[in-house]
Amino acid sequence: MKKILAILSLILSVTFVSAQGDTIVGYAPEYIGQKVTLYTIDDYLTMTRTKLSESVVNPKDSLFKLVNPTKITVKAFIEIDKIETEIYLQPNSSYQIVYPKPEKILSTFVNQKVEAIFYGLDSTDINYKILRYNQWFDKYVAYHRRDITQKGFAPYLDTFKMYAYEAYKNEKNPYMVNYVRYNIALMEQIKAKKSNPNHKINTFLEYIKPYPVYAYNDQYMKFIKGFYPKDFEGYMPEIKSSVYLALNHSSPTRLMRALRKDPYLKDPELREMMMVNMLGHSYYKRGYDRKNIITILDSISHFAKYKTNAIASKNMIEYLTKVEQGYPAPHFTIVQANDTISLSKYAGKFLYVNFYASWNETSVKEMKLIKALKHKYGDYIDFLSFSTDKTFEAFNQFKKEHSDYDWDIVFLDQDVDVINQFNVKAIPAYFLINPEGFIALAPAKSPSPDGEYKSIEETFEYIRSIMKN
Repeated sequence: MKKILAILSLILSVTFVSAQGDTIVGYAPEYIGQKVTLYTIDDYLTMTRTKLSESVVNPKDSLFKLVNPTKITVKAFIEIDKIETEIYLQPNSSYQIVYPKPEKILSTFVNQKVEAIFYGLDSTDINYKILRYNQWFDKYVAYHRRDITQKGFAPYLDTFKMYAYEAYKNEKNPYMVNYVRYNIALMEQIKAKKSNPNHKINTFLEYIKPYPVYAYNDQYMKFIKGFYPKDFEGYMPEIKSSVYLALNHSSPTRLMRALRKDPYLKDPELREMMMVNMLGHSYYKRGYDRKNIITILDSISHFAKYKTNAIASKNMIEYLTKVEQGYPAPHFTIVQANDTISLSKYAGKFLYVNFYASWNETSVKEMKLIKALKHKYGDYIDFLSFSTDKTFEAFNQFKKEHSDYDWDIVFLDQDVDVINQFNVKAIPAYFLINPEGFIALAPAKSPSPDGEYKSIEETFEYIRSIMKN
């Protein structure tokens, strides 16, 4: 590691002389030629990410350079080939990091996490402050581990809280002040005894009532989401009846009025925020009209009093309606081998979409079944396969070995947007899109019979019978 830092020091000393503006320069020799993307959280209710900057690891010096465009302090993520690291971005700040490779690469759609190594980090920077605070807490717990095991964590958390408040009483960075406060609040929330009837009111009076909403502080938002109910089911009948009436009328105004009866939601900004969150969590619950929920969210996205809540509401709609029967299918456009593959190409016919990988035995076996289905139902249904292989070589080898697969098979490369748009969590994954471009089945049945001895062929047979008549 010392050798890497020495090399990095030499390279960065030259690079930063010519660097313009606020930048993140990273040394990533394990990722030569890979795309590097910088994201931040658009809202903490849906955890939607917004792209801030993009680059490529330069083969000549193993460096990448990203622009830091933030106007406020935010938590961000740097992603390379489904491996990500966290970083906090301050306005008017530049960073130098080493971007490591995990010891073991996992085959998953969830990004693997690594810890970046900062070089030349200033002690006034938010990353330095947070790292130092977390290390202090870890050492504190390690020192008292035996006593904590015997006596419980609560008294030691109280002591740490006293030490932390004293240590940070003169802290000037508001993000750090709130990070410490709500990190401790989170731990208290987790360790709170349900038998204590005063815990909720005490927590509210200490951590919520005296302070404004910190919509872009990660610790605050984790705490707030844990404090308030996720949906409307936990409310007393008086509030719940008013909520149902508001939902039946698709009225955000009535819903805000109903939630005002909650003594912990008197603050209008917080009430509006939690209203969006509870609408999102109620969407898939039995007894709630989904169209009415979307109507209310759409109204909030356009007319919310607070901009952060408007953004969250817009993102919530997109999150809820991404891939569901009766809603528009995700739109995609991929240029490959002088051919453009987009949803519009298949307009007018049903489209069976699958995600596979050449290393996944189940999806490879089912590709053979898709071939038979294509031969039998190809006049009525189009087929599209997305390869999630890590390398083009693996994809191309699979194509060569199966040259008789005569439908569109597309290599996604590093384009994870399509995977995210279809909300694919595992492979194989299947979807059926109708001729008008709306989701017919999500997920659709696979070509192989399930536990009830049913496969997608039953649906295909029905489509053929309808199309023939």
